[in-house]
Amino acid sequence: NGQKMSKSIGNVVDPLEVLEKHGTEAFRYFFLRHIDTFADSDFTWDKFEDAYNNELANDLGNLVQRLATLCQKNGFVYTDATEIKLPAEYAKLMDGFRFKDAFDFAWGKVQEINKKIDDKKPWVLKKENKEEELFLVLKELVDDITEVNRLLSPFLPETSKRISEIFVNEIVPPEQPLFPKK
Repeated sequence: NGQKMSKSIGNVVDPLEVLEKHGTEAFRYFFLRHIDTFADSDFTWDKFEDAYNNELANDLGNLVQRLATLCQKNGFVYTDATEIKLPAEYAKLMDGFRFKDAFDFAWGKVQEINKKIDDKKPWVLKKENKEEELFLVLKELVDDITEVNRLLSPFLPETSKRISEIFVNEIVPPEQPLFPKK
């Protein structure tokens, strides 16, 4: 909270407490995305909770649930995965151990997919009986989430595995949210 950690001040954060309360993936997310590898960074429980609820639960969790539900309701089966190459910018950041920046790059893609769903409105295509266009949009969106999943895999390996299992062949939304709100 703007101070250096110190046992004498009593502001030390026990990483085991963070892990116990939120799990490994949320821990990895916050400390790889919000804590700079090469500079001092600030931790507060409020910042952690905000990142968990607004970014993990809303941005990523809701995206996966929403897209999987759209695919399932429309009978979209994903069989033709596009080959994914790491973007050069992302690869350069990873090679330079700029994990926060690489994570930010990947998260920008998560936000782009959420915006693309709102812009392309697949539910409107369904109502207008534009099935061919609807399936093209769903394929593009699933290709996008598959690419983002590849970018997130070094940071969130367990979450990435779950996303991979959801978006293959007959797509079924997860029974439990990836990141239940706290």
